[in-house]
Amino acid sequence: MMDMDMGIESEVDKGKVTIAETAVVSSDVVFNGPYPVEIGEGTVVNPKCEFRANGGPIVVGKNNLIEERTLIENPSYGNGNSGCVLQIGSLNIFQVGSQFKGKLVGDANVFETKSSVDPGCTVGTGCVVGATSILKTNTDLSDSHVAYRYTSSLTGACQNTTIIRKAKRLKQQNIANISEYIDKVREKLARK
Repeated sequence: MMDMDMGIESEVDKGKVTIAETAVVSSDVVFNGPYPVEIGEGTVVNPKCEFRANGGPIVVGKNNLIEERTLIENPSYGNGNSGCVLQIGSLNIFQVGSQFKGKLVGDANVFETKSSVDPGCTVGTGCVVGATSILKTNTDLSDSHVAYRYTSSLTGACQNTTIIRKAKRLKQQNIANISEYIDKVREKLARK
C-alpha cells in the first residue's frame, strides 16, 4: 500500500488515506472524516465519489468498481459506537449514484444505480440491491438475495416498498459478470 499523495480533496489527514498501488482513484474523489480510509488492490474509484469516515475507518477490499457519484459512509451514531470498521469485501460494484451507509459488505455484490443502504445494514455475498431500492436501517440482506423496488403492474406507480427474494446461483453469476466488467474498465483506462 502506498500513502495517497494526489490532488484529492480531503478533510482527512493525507496519512489517513491509503491507496493500493494497483488501485485507480480519480483525482476528484472526496475523503472526509477523522478516521482512515483504505482502498484495496485493483479497485477503481471513479470521479465525484465521496468517502465519509465519520464513525470509524472504511476498508475497501480488492477489485471493486465504485462508479461516479457514489457515497460510502461509515456514519457516526452518536452513541459511543464510533471506531467500528466499515469493511467492504472484494469484487463489488457500486453503480452511479449509489449510497452505502451500512456496517458490512461481503463479496460479489451489485449496488445498482441510485440504490441506498441505510445505517446499520449488512449485505452478505452474491447479492443485488436493485436500482433505486432502499434497504432501511438495520436490514440484513443474506447471501444470494436480491432487493428491488416494487412497481404496480396496474398503475405503473412505484411503491415505497423494497422486496427481498432469494436467488439461485447469484454469487457465481455476479463474480463472473463483475470480473469481466472490471477487466474491461481496466483495459479502457490502460488505453488512456
